[in-house]
Amino acid sequence: FVGRSSGPACAFFFSQPRRSPRWYTDIPLSVFYLAALGYLLCAVESNSKREMIIYAALLTLVPWIKSEGVILWAVLVMIGVIAGFVRHRVRPMLIAAAPGLVLIVAWKIYLKSVHCLLPADFVRPTLHLLGENLSRVPTITRIALMELTDTGLWSIFWMIVFVAIIYLLIARNFVRVLLVAAIVSPIILYLLTYIFSAWPSYSAHMTSSLPRLLLQVMPVSWLAIALAFGQFKKKEQALG
Repeated sequence: FVGRSSGPACAFFFSQPRRSPRWYTDIPLSVFYLAALGYLLCAVESNSKREMIIYAALLTLVPWIKSEGVILWAVLVMIGVIAGFVRHRVRPMLIAAAPGLVLIVAWKIYLKSVHCLLPADFVRPTLHLLGENLSRVPTITRIALMELTDTGLWSIFWMIVFVAIIYLLIARNFVRVLLVAAIVSPIILYLLTYIFSAWPSYSAHMTSSLPRLLLQVMPVSWLAIALAFGQFKKKEQALG
């Protein structure tokens, strides 16, 4: 599964948006996210214990690399549990998620014990605040669409990703659908966090950080493009 698509997936290193060097701190997170997802999908397909162990190890490291890794960790856990329900293997998926959960909780307890002050980019989410800030959703959606279609920064990359996603969904293959979820879910969750932005201008918060967050799902998006292209070539050969 991963081997047949590794070439195009690795191309993301040569197609990153040209901005501040601090973006390169997101590369390890994006690589570990891709690797963990790849082994998860392989484990779902092959029911291999070895690949499940490697997935669990990579999954544990995802939230350790950067704070945003907690969201990517949660997405991987969600995908794993859904796959576990479908393939009747929920218990191994929950066991794989346990070390990462322990790490996240332990780190939060440590930070609290040493009275570490964290960056106040977001306020604590509450239902009351959610109701008050729902009016931000149209603006968040508009800025996100502008970012994804910014050809000066991304060229036509996200447009190709959109076509690949449609193609993978049409295939009605369970593993392909999980791959689509691994692209779409983090983007949606990242966008929802701006509802609770503590910046005076949440739109400025978005424009300054969203491109960097999109970079984290770029390798997985390349994998989707590679698989969609592979499906297209197979159909073309079958018709030819």
